[in-house]
Amino acid sequence: DAGGGGGGSADDTHYDDDAVDRAADEEIMARVRGTNTDGVDGDAVLAFRLKHFLYCMALCHTNVADFKVMASDDDTKATVVHNVVKKGMLSRIKKKVAAASALAGGDISATTGGDSGSGGSDDDTSRSRTASTSRAGAPNIAELDPDVLTYKGPSPDEVALCAAARNNGFAFAASSSDTLQANVRGTLETFELLEVFEFTSDRRRMSVLLRCADGTVRLYTKGADYIMSHRLHVRTGSALRARTVEHINEFGKRGLRTLLLGYRDVPPAEYRRFEKRYRKARSAMTGRAEKMEACRSDLEQHLTLLGATAIEDKLQDRVPETIEYLQRAGINVWMITGDKQETAINIGYSSRLIRTGWPVVRLNAITAAVCRELLMEAVLAYGTWDAGLAVVIDGETLLHVLDDARLAADFVTLVSRATAVVACRVTPLQKARMVRLVKVAVKGVVTLAIGDGANDVSMIQEAHVGVGVYGREGSQAARSADFAIRQFKHLARLLTVHGRYSFLRNAGLVQYGLYKNLAFFTPQVWFAFFSGFSAQSVLDDYVSSAFNSIYTVAPPFLFSVFERDASEAAIRRYPELHVRAASGHRFAHWRMAAWLATAVLHGSVTFGFAYGTYGSGGMMLDGRVGGLRLFGLFCTSIGIFVVILKLALTTRLWNWLVHVGMWSTLLFYFFATLGENYLGPLWPPLYFVFQAALAPPAFW
Repeated sequence: DAGGGGGGSADDTHYDDDAVDRAADEEIMARVRGTNTDGVDGDAVLAFRLKHFLYCMALCHTNVADFKVMASDDDTKATVVHNVVKKGMLSRIKKKVAAASALAGGDISATTGGDSGSGGSDDDTSRSRTASTSRAGAPNIAELDPDVLTYKGPSPDEVALCAAARNNGFAFAASSSDTLQANVRGTLETFELLEVFEFTSDRRRMSVLLRCADGTVRLYTKGADYIMSHRLHVRTGSALRARTVEHINEFGKRGLRTLLLGYRDVPPAEYRRFEKRYRKARSAMTGRAEKMEACRSDLEQHLTLLGATAIEDKLQDRVPETIEYLQRAGINVWMITGDKQETAINIGYSSRLIRTGWPVVRLNAITAAVCRELLMEAVLAYGTWDAGLAVVIDGETLLHVLDDARLAADFVTLVSRATAVVACRVTPLQKARMVRLVKVAVKGVVTLAIGDGANDVSMIQEAHVGVGVYGREGSQAARSADFAIRQFKHLARLLTVHGRYSFLRNAGLVQYGLYKNLAFFTPQVWFAFFSGFSAQSVLDDYVSSAFNSIYTVAPPFLFSVFERDASEAAIRRYPELHVRAASGHRFAHWRMAAWLATAVLHGSVTFGFAYGTYGSGGMMLDGRVGGLRLFGLFCTSIGIFVVILKLALTTRLWNWLVHVGMWSTLLFYFFATLGENYLGPLWPPLYFVFQAALAPPAFW
């Protein structure tokens, strides 16, 4: 919204380039602030406000202009810059601005549509995120520069706003370390860049300090509405404030991300004082950041309200279906965002995080006492609630919760009954602290944090599992996460399919690894009772060494690669299958104890059979008595066959690779040991022992 006041329609409003110049600056400023309603033409006021509104969008950013038409030399490129908007279309641009001026007191808004978080570049063409002022029947000038001039920046929102200004005739053209250039309705204007106060999660605003061609020092600022509202000039009219707030609330209910725009002309004396203080703060040895921020904050006061912008951050493909799927799978989904409350709630409904008919508990408290009262009421009302419930909390209330242990306990009690939680106006540090609160307060919970921007990094690193989404916000989140995905919809498959299979395979691999070693070497424990605990080994040294590295390496490896207990189609169809998998039953103590008990049993039975057959000097076919090596080889052969067959009974998925790996292992042991049987010079203790063991029926 370009501001309140003024009137007329697109048909009876005439934009005059000289309207502002004809009016006295102080009178226009009075009208712009809404404190004076006499003496100045309303169209001039709207033109004045709209002009600086577009200047703010065109200059207050950290974007980089990118020319698709590359010039061969600097002079040619300067010509391209100068004519980037001109192109014989100046009359259409003026009509466009005239239509926008007529709507300045109505519903003009800079809105964008795009797929935040999807892959691709930050190009602001019509295929991605674009911005424009909307007016039925107004000339479309979007084709003037997108084919020549595009923007790239750290934030898609900044790119969108800069493109909106370009589409309305205020095209940011070029920048250097100390200058900014803008093509304003065909005229190239150069501004001296004095300072850039970049956006941070704590400041929630961004400013640029410029020196115009006439020597005026001007500050353009944009930021969150609740931050900017306290920095407006005290003479800002109440009607103008109320109308702007009304539009912001309307945008928020539609799920749009809003910003307030303002500016001020800095008197020369004030700028000299600021420059001196800021230079001194910048060179301070202690408290440098705090002193610099204090200087910035003092300058960013008494702003003239220009209007508000609203940007649509579209949900990615299949986000509602994914959230619904995760909730059916027994996963509690929370949304932690820096957007305002109305926007966050609207997104919650559109993403199916919050369902129609659910009670919504709003926790908005200025003081800790009010926060405690709200939490007590909510806990008493919903302490035994077992249906859908949504809890919405803002950043200020969350600050009280995180700083007070009693409030934190009450908050955890409440959200443990909730189906969905929405935290809005939250800083990156609060995101991480919120994850830490859940990790510490809720026993046995596993937290996963997913985000696509740099402000999500601390939250991602704090959670047990971090997932980063590659998108327009950059790759900081993906680089700092445990897993990286392209779109949010891939999270469902990552958790319920890959997560389930990985859990199944890892649990089976760990349990089987303990089982096979305990089962194979248990006969050695029993043999100690018959050897006087002399440390004499009943197993062949070569077979013992090759047991894990050769004889039983392929079957567990194939198990860990291919094992699955349900098809992917069944998991997609029945997300409730994840509930039991997430309970951790495969790593339960009783299951581990069962595997170990089975191993002791199988090892004991192996030793018992061997002792019953050869332990008392069993006769071979040639009349000789079996000795220690024959006895040990009998235990070894039975042990390897038993552990392989146990894995075969445990395996659910059989394909040709599993078959080959399983049965070829048994055949390899048989032929390898038989070959060792004939290599007397290399293994004298087993010379013809295996051949002798195969002969009597007792072996089989």
